[in-house]
Amino acid sequence: MPAATPSEMQHSFKWQQVCAWLLRVGLAAAFLSAVADRFGLWGQPGSRGVSWGDMAHFYDYTAEVNAFLPSTLIPAVAWLATIAEAGLGFALLSGVCRRPVALATGVLLTLFALAMSISLGVHSALAYSVPTAAAAALLLATTDRPRCSLLRTDNASLSPEGGATVTASPPGMSAGTDSGRAIRCRFLNHRA
Repeated sequence: MPAATPSEMQHSFKWQQVCAWLLRVGLAAAFLSAVADRFGLWGQPGSRGVSWGDMAHFYDYTAEVNAFLPSTLIPAVAWLATIAEAGLGFALLSGVCRRPVALATGVLLTLFALAMSISLGVHSALAYSVPTAAAAALLLATTDRPRCSLLRTDNASLSPEGGATVTASPPGMSAGTDSGRAIRCRFLNHRA
């Protein structure tokens, strides 16, 4: 199989960036929409398209999903979930700390899927695609590039495009040789 050309690699990288951005926006929208629902921003309890409508109804749902927890912990769990979802939602939108935020999102959604499965049955988690969202967030944590990569070497220079070109050499070899064993890396500042 022939190696990809630089143009093909750039095109593939751009599509990967677009897909990662769409995934971050989708996960953020889901979190922030759920938080908005808890504060009545989508309407009053019982209104069409409204899941909770207020925190009292969300407490009831939290108790149902976490039936294995003592009832005294439910308000704390509900607020912890709300704060985590709001924080992760805004962090996903802003693009800060992309990998840790994506990992935390995946962990939170995995815990939610487990709680749903234990309390309501596996079908409940699957019907709401929670495992799919968790897997997507975890995949995002492994594929999304950080905004800025740092690599310390002796031979670094800034490129005109605003990135840094770095040549790193294996031990016992000088940087920049043409032997093919030198590793040439290009780090670009990624802006959301």
